[in-house]
Amino acid sequence: MSRPLRLGLLGRGIGRSRSPDLHAAALKACAMAGDSTLFDCADVAQAKATLDLLRSGHLDGLNVTTPYKAWAAAACEAFVRGEGAPSPGTPPLPVNTLFLRDEMLCGASTDGPGLRDALRWAGVALAGKGAVLLGCGGAGQAIAGDLLAAGLQRLVLCSRDPASALQLAGSLGDSRVSTAPWGEAAALRDADLVLHATRLGHGLAGMQPDVSAAWAWLPWKAWRESGVLLWDLAYAPEDTPWQAVARREGVRCQPHSGQAMLAAQAARSFALWTGCLPEGRALLQAILPDGYQLYMSEP
Repeated sequence: MSRPLRLGLLGRGIGRSRSPDLHAAALKACAMAGDSTLFDCADVAQAKATLDLLRSGHLDGLNVTTPYKAWAAAACEAFVRGEGAPSPGTPPLPVNTLFLRDEMLCGASTDGPGLRDALRWAGVALAGKGAVLLGCGGAGQAIAGDLLAAGLQRLVLCSRDPASALQLAGSLGDSRVSTAPWGEAAALRDADLVLHATRLGHGLAGMQPDVSAAWAWLPWKAWRESGVLLWDLAYAPEDTPWQAVARREGVRCQPHSGQAMLAAQAARSFALWTGCLPEGRALLQAILPDGYQLYMSEP
């Protein structure tokens, strides 16, 4: 492509997003020219106008965030599953990546592959392990299949909405998956990794109400004694409320886990747009200059 790339992020309340920094780092890593724009859309009408820019060729690629992921999936004519080519059909997930291919609006979710990349950078192996997924909404749905594909021995789904956990378990159709009621700790004790994907206390620990009571029932003592690792999908420059509670309970918690996943999924999105897969940790360094070394376990 001879002209500069035009990329963007579609969402609501995204004024503080780091996507422009990630896109700029990806462009630099792949020696490409371009820019990135935040499309902060108050409603679906504004979001549709942004999609029209992509459909008309005025944009080359869009990331999508809350609250438009499911809406964007419904607007797509084809989807990318895993590393495959776009194909028609029902959306596999709420999408976070949009692009045109053969005049079709294509959608993909890079959250699952991005999570697997970030875990690998941190030296976390999933094969043969047990994991607990707290939260079965859009974020949980986007990663569950990739966790299983990485070789988990068991995955326990636990949600404040029991129907969402049952629905996700049914869609996965895998004997390694079970569900556990919210508020009952026994089924969650035996885990190597716990992933937090709820919206409880979403954001910075110091900017949210204290929600530690909502997590008081969790098996903190058992997790502390067995050396469980806790991972938060939310990204923030400091501890999230979940991470703050975990530290108070003396349970291992991966720092900046959400930022690592954000950088990794951005690299995967860039590859879908351009065919060039930048080194994700180069993107992470752009938003976490003093802490990206935490994710250098993989050579």
